[in-house]
Amino acid sequence: MVELLFSSSLIALVGAGEQPDTSPRRLTLINSATNCTVAHLPFPSSVLAVHLNATRLVVVLEGRAFVYDLLSLELLDTVLTPTNTTGLAALTPAAHAGADNLLALPASAAEGHIAVHDCKQPRAVCEIRAHNLPLVRRLPPRPPE
Repeated sequence: MVELLFSSSLIALVGAGEQPDTSPRRLTLINSATNCTVAHLPFPSSVLAVHLNATRLVVVLEGRAFVYDLLSLELLDTVLTPTNTTGLAALTPAAHAGADNLLALPASAAEGHIAVHDCKQPRAVCEIRAHNLPLVRRLPPRPPE
């Protein structure tokens, strides 16, 4: 899994292998302009999704999401979620430090509810009934082998 921060050289990389360097439980931040590793962040289970914007890094696991300050890599919040096996989440593309910084995550595994969290000052903002059925993330089709 690779995520690139728009208009920057910062790349978030999560492996899919069994070796420690390629573990799905480890996120590596790389500055592609200098080809330097910025940080390695270990997690207790597999990383399912990564989202970046100008000020935040969000790492989604099956039952929680971690919100980090992108500049200091300080953990700001851990948001507990219902089972989220596909890593469904959305982060606003904050273009600057003063912009809204909202994170949307599933609020229910059985109903189509979305929980919205403020990532600037970590707190729950609201819950929205978005759909009658459970929310799903459509994964792109796998290429033929």
